[in-house]
Amino acid sequence: DSLLDRYEIIPAMVERNSTAKKNNLILLDKGSNHGIERGMGVIGPNGVVGQVKFVSKNFSTAVSLLHTDVRVSSMLTRDNTIGTTQWEGGDISLAKLKYVPRHVPLAEGDTVVTSGYNSVFPKGITIGYVKNINVNINESFYDIDVELATSFHKVSMTYIVKDRLQTEIDSLITISEE
Repeated sequence: DSLLDRYEIIPAMVERNSTAKKNNLILLDKGSNHGIERGMGVIGPNGVVGQVKFVSKNFSTAVSLLHTDVRVSSMLTRDNTIGTTQWEGGDISLAKLKYVPRHVPLAEGDTVVTSGYNSVFPKGITIGYVKNINVNINESFYDIDVELATSFHKVSMTYIVKDRLQTEIDSLITISEE
């Protein structure tokens, strides 16, 4: 099975987009009439954009990656090390890659992609590129700045990602958590 068999891609235009707040939202021109549901991932031509939070018949609102509550399960393409990408406010071109152990080989320019460990995004969607690597000798993880692949101040076209296997995955997760 290919990614195209598992995921449905629904094009959506950006109606409104905020970038100046601590918790930014994006209004998209597709809603429940178009098959959009809460929790779906939103990607752009260059990479991750956000996740659908609210849905009406003809529109949906996504929490942007530029929202301090959004965490994206991430992976370094160099060696498949898993971490979490989170924007902490401020510069809209930078986020933090967290929980990467200091023993992992790392270099500026390394690519950060989605891990596929959640059902929001397929594995391998670009998030950004390692820009700065800071080491605190008292910490067991690097402090990594990631330059985001998406230019949020000019994003206009997006793709909402629907995982066709989501219901099946949810049923297994529910069983295992009981």
